[in-house]
Amino acid sequence: MEINPSITEVTVYPNGARVTRSATVQLEAGTHTLEINGLPLKLDADSVRVTARGGAGMRLLSTEVQRRFFSTTPTDHLRELETQIEATQDALNTLKARKQWLEVERASLEAILKAGDRFAAALAFDKLNLETYFERLRHFHQRAQELIAALVSADNEERTLKRQLEKLTQEYRQYAETRPREQYSVVVTVELPTPAPLTLTLTYLIADASWTPLYDLRLLADEKLEVTYLGLVEQRTGEAWENVALTLSTARPARDLTIPELSPWPLDEQKPRPRLMAAAPMRMAAAATDDAGAVPEASFAAADVLAEVTSDATVVTYRLPTAVTLPPDGTQRRVMVARFELQPELTCVTVPKLEPFAYRRAHLINHSPYTWLPGTANLFWQDTFLGRTELKLLPPEGTCELPLGLEERIKIERKLTLYEVDKRLMGDRRRLRTGYEITLENLLDTPVTIEVRDQIPYARHEQIKVKLESAFPAAQEQEQGRLRWVIPLAPHKKSSVRFEFSVEHPVSLTITGLE
Repeated sequence: MEINPSITEVTVYPNGARVTRSATVQLEAGTHTLEINGLPLKLDADSVRVTARGGAGMRLLSTEVQRRFFSTTPTDHLRELETQIEATQDALNTLKARKQWLEVERASLEAILKAGDRFAAALAFDKLNLETYFERLRHFHQRAQELIAALVSADNEERTLKRQLEKLTQEYRQYAETRPREQYSVVVTVELPTPAPLTLTLTYLIADASWTPLYDLRLLADEKLEVTYLGLVEQRTGEAWENVALTLSTARPARDLTIPELSPWPLDEQKPRPRLMAAAPMRMAAAATDDAGAVPEASFAAADVLAEVTSDATVVTYRLPTAVTLPPDGTQRRVMVARFELQPELTCVTVPKLEPFAYRRAHLINHSPYTWLPGTANLFWQDTFLGRTELKLLPPEGTCELPLGLEERIKIERKLTLYEVDKRLMGDRRRLRTGYEITLENLLDTPVTIEVRDQIPYARHEQIKVKLESAFPAAQEQEQGRLRWVIPLAPHKKSSVRFEFSVEHPVSLTITGLE
């Protein structure tokens, strides 16, 4: 007996899915062989599991997975697509014939109007009076307008039908690729001592399905961060998921908003360049660009229906409360996992050596039961789209920093205040002194904390000595000469950071890297 269990549940992983099919049949007493045909080749045959529930004494004798070849692709969806393609093609042929007839009629009308000498002769021999002549002209004009309107309408209808035919043909090709004539079948043998209904459940793992997280992060007027956690689900498994219970799992049965980072500033001995016989041609590599200016789709405006969260030591699952339909053509379906608010700590970061700007930054603790998988986040400042950033894995109670774009109401200026070379030589060594001042001005109506990042060079040659002579306020010194200050700044106030450093080296040593 052939049965066709429908897909009832799907658990989607980042790199695959687990599909559950179920069917109930009424069986008489005895031994029965049940066949489930039309299963896609992308399933993992070793993962197929069958469970059966029936009357008392029912036994599941055997389960066998087989590969079978069909002369025609056994799928109702493909046959339906073929019917729609044929109907659309017939409509195009009918429209083409109608347009040809309209063109013939228009050509005939133009030929009549061009035969003006015949009308003139008819008027001359009193075979046609002026009133009749003008009445015929009005009739010809009206008919010409009707023909033009009919041809324009036919052109519009033809474009619509061609787009529809292209869409149906593309869907047919995509679906046919995932539904080859060679497919899996599962043969189940059961034994029932008495007549009873039998519920058969089939589960298997399948490839070419995935989900990726997407986040909408919106900083509200009260400085809370609204997090909308979305899942982008797609599949090319070869089977349509229609009104299935969907669960997302983290298991694996696999000018942007980045704050600029200072590069190391080395000093070293200048070495002579080797002379080349011929210069090799240079190629300029084109920089890749990102459409960061495009505004993404708005977040959900309807009432929130959140996913049910289940977690253990290593895996988190999100069971969606409503059924989902997803075709096997790779169409992405956006589903909501959760929406909640967090309270971030807001600060600013500036690297004035590279850019005279202050970047807003949110230090965030994930006080939610949701594990944030690595993914793309759309950032908003209230209703203003700022851009996109990439999030790393963030478990519950984990911390992260989010860039929130430029804060133009903080003015930054960095200027050179000292640059001198000691005229007196200490032995055979030369000493250079350099100083900078960074001015910060807060034009906001609220206080702000600004992290200032700068640097001094570091030596990679043993005879070069670099020393931080002074810094006000005191700087936090980090590796490779990086300096850091944390400056609280009251509303509409100014502050400054000053530092000086010296570089000593032998007079005979020519160094590179100094500004």
